[in-house]
Amino acid sequence: MQQDQRRAAAGLAAADGEIRWQGNCGGRERPFDLLCVLRIPHDASGPDGRAPWAGSRVHESSKNELGGPELPGLSCGMAVRYGSFCPVAKAAEVITGRWTPLILYELMRGSERFGEIQNGVPLMPRSLLARRLRELELDGILYRISQPGQRGHLYRLTPAGESLRPLIDQLGVWGNDWRVPHADDDDRNVAHLMWSMRALFGVPTPDGKDFVIHYDFSNVPRRDHKIRQWWYILRDGAVDLCYTDMGFDPDVVVRADLLQFFMVVHGHASLQKARREGSVELTGNPGAVAFFLQCLNVSEPPVARFIRITTPPAPPPSRILRTTIRAA
Repeated sequence: MQQDQRRAAAGLAAADGEIRWQGNCGGRERPFDLLCVLRIPHDASGPDGRAPWAGSRVHESSKNELGGPELPGLSCGMAVRYGSFCPVAKAAEVITGRWTPLILYELMRGSERFGEIQNGVPLMPRSLLARRLRELELDGILYRISQPGQRGHLYRLTPAGESLRPLIDQLGVWGNDWRVPHADDDDRNVAHLMWSMRALFGVPTPDGKDFVIHYDFSNVPRRDHKIRQWWYILRDGAVDLCYTDMGFDPDVVVRADLLQFFMVVHGHASLQKARREGSVELTGNPGAVAFFLQCLNVSEPPVARFIRITTPPAPPPSRILRTTIRAA
C-alpha cells in the first residue's frame, strides 16, 4: 500500500508490477502518441521511498517505435489499453490515436494506395503511416489486397471500418462547426486543402473538354513556399492534381490568401466579400468562372459546411494478404 502511495506521489500509476506513463517519453516532444511500459519489481523503491529513476532522464530511441531492437526493460507501442470492457473505451483504443481518424477519412474518400493516403496527411511521417496502417489491419478495420504484376498493394475498409463512416462524418461536421472558425495561421496547409477540395470538382466539364484551374496562394507557411501554386486538370469526371506547371493554359486563375480561401470553401467567410476586399481573385472568361463557382458551390450569405464523405465504389478484392484481427 505504501509503495503504491509513493508511486502515485511521483505521478505514476502502478498496476501488476508495471509503471506506465504516456506522451512525453524522455522529456522530448514526439510527433505521435506513445505508451511506455517499464517493468519493475514492486520492491524497487530506494531507501528514501523514491523510485530509483525519479528525477532522472529516461533514454529511449525512435527505433522502438519503428520496429527496431527494443531497449532492455522498455517497450514502446502505439496501442493504448484502457483496461475496461466499456464499449466507448474499446472503440477509443482503436480509433482515437493521433492521425488515425484522418487515415480513416482518406480511406473513406476513396484513397487506396499508400501515396494517396499520405497526400491526405502530408505532415505525417511515412514510417508512422506504415505502422498505423498495419495496426488498423490487425484491428480488423482495413485489409490489404495484392496487385498482380505491380509493386505495393491497395488498402480498403472491412465491414467494421465501413461502419465508422457516420462517426467520421459527424466528427468532421462537429469540427467544422466548432473548431474551424478558430483556425489560425498555425493550421495553414496548402497541400491538404488542395487534396481534400478536389472532391468538389469531379464533375463533367463544359463540352467535355479538359478544364484547367490554376491556384496561386499567398500567406502560405514557409515550409510550403515552393508549393504555393497548384493546378487542377479536370478530365472525364476526374481531377488530376499537380504543383508543377505542365504548360497548360488555365481556364480560371485563382489568386487567394490561403487561410481566407479555406474559410470561404468551408462556409465561414463570404466569397463575395473576399473578392471585393481582394483576398480572393478569380480571372478567366465569364463562362469558365461561372463553372468554377458552380463546382465550388458556396452560399451567400455563407453557411458552414463539411465536404461530406461519399461512398466510393468497391470492386471485389483480389487476394487478401492478411485477415488477422488483433485480440481486444
